[in-house]
Amino acid sequence: MSLLTAMFLSLAITTTTTTVLLLLTPAAATALQVMMTQLRRPSGSGGCFPGEMDALLEFKEGIADDTTGLLASWRPEDGQDCCRWTGVRCSDRTGHIVKLNLGSRESINPFAMRLFGEISHSLLSLHHLQHLDLSHNSLEGPTGDMPEFLGSLKSLRYLNLSGIPFHGLVPPHLGNLSNLRVLDLSYTANSYSPDISWVTRLRRLRYLNMGDVNLSMV
Repeated sequence: MSLLTAMFLSLAITTTTTTVLLLLTPAAATALQVMMTQLRRPSGSGGCFPGEMDALLEFKEGIADDTTGLLASWRPEDGQDCCRWTGVRCSDRTGHIVKLNLGSRESINPFAMRLFGEISHSLLSLHHLQHLDLSHNSLEGPTGDMPEFLGSLKSLRYLNLSGIPFHGLVPPHLGNLSNLRVLDLSYTANSYSPDISWVTRLRRLRYLNMGDVNLSMV
């Protein structure tokens, strides 16, 4: 009998998943958790979670101009797997979106902006997002400022908003990102911060770049 067969037989004759996991090696337990996650994913979403796909499509709706077709693969047709869309990466273990890389640094001209529009609140539906790179695009929050709601993406470890022409206050709400390791706000020349005490709450931060942010009032 294979390990996989034994695992499912054990699952069938016990009353709780927890009991099964206690009988397995760590590697086997991880494999079982991955398989159970896969079974929970609706097949109609092509392998990604429908709510997360909807969040990406709503983000795309806020983009008024996609000069290089960066988001061309983001289509809602049946069978589309949003984990395969450009700039999107999902966890191999859970299937949730963990990385959104839409920065323009990879283009032939590293300073050529590709996306023009608004940063949608729909990103708040990506509860497992760890890496967000929107750098060097012409984006803004609902009021033109750096969006306060980014401070609610509690799973973020990497946030790069460099080179985005924001206007106004750098939101102290970013201090709520307790898991953040990297924060790059450089070259956001029209933004300012009169108080940077919120940075002290980022206990896990390893890299901070606020070059060109107006700190003259600190």
